[in-house]
Amino acid sequence: MMMDMYVYWTAKCEFIFESWRIYDDQPFLLFCGCFLSCLYSIIHIMYMLQGEKVQIFMKQFMSRRIGFSIYQFFLTLSSMITMMLLMTMNGWVNIAVGVGYTIGYGITQITKPNSKYTQVDSI
Repeated sequence: MMMDMYVYWTAKCEFIFESWRIYDDQPFLLFCGCFLSCLYSIIHIMYMLQGEKVQIFMKQFMSRRIGFSIYQFFLTLSSMITMMLLMTMNGWVNIAVGVGYTIGYGITQITKPNSKYTQVDSI
């Protein structure tokens, strides 16, 4: 059995619920998709750069652990929202998310400090 996926460029698409619709004449949603994907990529790289701190996580104070949990929550929330944006199958939103990832990962790769530790795995 084959599954077909279509990307719509001019059709109205629904975002999660039927009442949340995306029209082509709303550039604000395109900006939001670009911004959220940029935010996700920056948070993701920041998490990967702090890999050596995760190893000594259990030796930290409780406030540090709570802060890290909040950090992980926003990382997961932004990735879920980005996935839902891509599931609209609107071509312009998909392009905006791709541009946002490119900008976000580009900014963090340019500004990241040289670390003697390298973490291959993400979350």
